Amino acid sequence: MPLGAVGRLAAGVQGLRGVDRDRIKKALEGCYDAAIEPELWSGAMHELALAAGAAASMIFPKDVNEAAATMPASPEYVPFLEEYVKHGWYDNHYRSERGWPLLAKKRVILEHDLATDEERRSLPHYNDLYLRWGYSGFAAVAFLVEGEPWCVPLLRSKRQGFFSPDEARQMEGLSEHFSRMMRLSRFAEAARTNSALETFATQAKAAVLLGRNKKVLELNRSAEALLPGCAPDLVIRGGMLRAAEPPVDQRLLSFADACLAASTSRSPLVQPPLMHVPRRAGRPLMLEGLSLPFMAPTMLSPAVALVVIHDLEARPRLRAGHIAHLLGLTEAEARLCEALMSEAPLREVAERLGITIGTARQRLKSVFHKTDTHRQSELLLLLSKIPPK
Repeated sequence: MPLGAVGRLAAGVQGLRGVDRDRIKKALEGCYDAAIEPELWSGAMHELALAAGAAASMIFPKDVNEAAATMPASPEYVPFLEEYVKHGWYDNHYRSERGWPLLAKKRVILEHDLATDEERRSLPHYNDLYLRWGYSGFAAVAFLVEGEPWCVPLLRSKRQGFFSPDEARQMEGLSEHFSRMMRLSRFAEAARTNSALETFATQAKAAVLLGRNKKVLELNRSAEALLPGCAPDLVIRGGMLRAAEPPVDQRLLSFADACLAASTSRSPLVQPPLMHVPRRAGRPLMLEGLSLPFMAPTMLSPAVALVVIHDLEARPRLRAGHIAHLLGLTEAEARLCEALMSEAPLREVAERLGITIGTARQRLKSVFHKTDTHRQSELLLLLSKIPPK
């Protein structure tokens, strides 16, 4: 934890008379550590929940909805969040609709600020979601991140019951700590993403950072040098990667959507998005979308995904014999790969090689099997990474 926060931390917990102040202080220290090392968030949020006499806790920005499952949360909160997002429980949610306006006026709100006991008996969200998961009590601590409203929701089990107004007053001092944590976290994330960009630059690879709105946040030195020569086939227009040709432009927008979806998914089965951008002169550009695993909850940083731009024109042309040797292909299959790198349609490649389109498709299918690829863009990306002989 930063040394400057130690004194403020001690002051911030002085008002916590009804709880174990030492445990709250230790839990906050763990959250400050997690702001620098994101892999610590799960344990830190677990300790925060226990210190507050709750069963689960998380960090929640206003209106994230589908991205809620990517936020820092205690382990107990994770499966609940997955159902919350999967089944769209954020729609017409009384805690959200009534809670955020209240959080603009006070630092802590409780379940009884949002609904009466009588009303709660018929609220679907309360009965069919929270009670079914065993969570009856609720509190939320409000704070701001660069002027935007965030909160830390705390869930109590049926055994723990409801938070009291006195406990709400005790937790008000936590608000400023959460604001500082998020500012610290964003500073640390920015340092990591800048480091990642420059790592690619040292490998002579162009890379750009995308934000949640699909806009380009930053380019590394290689991308700054490459993109001016790619116009109008690939440009930054309106802050986004765009193309002059409408079909390619639409695929670029879908590609950016896929990058964001892959980055916010918890599933290891989600494939990184790929696409090629044809050029009017020369071989195509290959775009590879990478999630940022070091940005463990993505909403803590404006950057969500990194796009690496592979310039096939800048690479020496691969010869069939070299491809066959490295990938274990037959000579005919390797010649097909060599021809495909020109970005000509498969039918044109077949004519150039003097084979039927059916034979070309069969050979391509065999190449996919041998190289563990599933589509032409994946194969082209693999070929683009083969070191020249």
